[in-house]
Amino acid sequence: DKALGFVIQSYNEAKIKSDEYKIENSITKQPRTFKIPGYTIPVANIEASPSTVEMFPFGYVIPKEINTPSFTILGSGFSVPSFTLVLPFLELPALHIPKFLELSFPEFKVLSIPKNVFIPALGNITYDFSFKSSVITLNANAGLYNQTDIVAYVTTSSSSVIDALQYKLEGTSSLTRKRGLKLATILSLSNEYVKGKHDSTISLAKKNMEASVSTTAQIHLPVLRMNFTQELNGNTKSKHAVFSSIELKYNFSSPGLYSTTTGTVDHKLHLESLTSHFYIESSTKGDINGSVLSREYSGTIASEF
Repeated sequence: DKALGFVIQSYNEAKIKSDEYKIENSITKQPRTFKIPGYTIPVANIEASPSTVEMFPFGYVIPKEINTPSFTILGSGFSVPSFTLVLPFLELPALHIPKFLELSFPEFKVLSIPKNVFIPALGNITYDFSFKSSVITLNANAGLYNQTDIVAYVTTSSSSVIDALQYKLEGTSSLTRKRGLKLATILSLSNEYVKGKHDSTISLAKKNMEASVSTTAQIHLPVLRMNFTQELNGNTKSKHAVFSSIELKYNFSSPGLYSTTTGTVDHKLHLESLTSHFYIESSTKGDINGSVLSREYSGTIASEF
């Protein structure tokens, strides 16, 4: 109601001011007259005589009357007389709103912004890639299966006329959600010079956790042969226990450098945590034998606690 009353009051005030500035009520002010000089339109050979435009004295942009000049088209003898166009003055009508008419404006409320964004579950996703040339052929496959268990896999292999470029890589990872969470990962690589395998399992239950990791790697080069093995096991069932072992064997032989080296490294760690104390057992053993420029050397290391 207040907004409607404000609109009506503003409209009536504008009408009163408009009536005060009518040209008929302005006695002391003289009308403004604009003179337009005569001109000739090129190409068409049209001549226009001078004309005048009379405006209201209070600055309205709407003229009181407009006089059009007379002109004659050269060469044709056809002439157009001048005209005077009188424009009516714009009057604002009185605005009356019945009292029985009541208007109400609706209320606007800002909707609350949702706090959670829901992302729909994805289905299965697969990817295939292949490349062929005269030297090498590549194949790659990958996929993600979102079902009862989430399984992801990747497989890539190559075949080539060069033996060093031939390889095969396979990997699989699965997440099981029955009776807790269990994440299992297997990764293997085979090549003429490098081979390896990784296997890990992590299980999370309400009262305990188990983890096991196993990694093996082999390197077979003309001058170097190496075998690496690593294992890690741990659980929190009756007591916190961790067992780790690392074993490394290597053989280096270079006839051009007149040197050979062979050696082994073995490390074991056993850790248990009880209620009042914890137990640690660690042992490290290693040996090395070799020769440089026909001079032999050897060494051993042993540590336990």
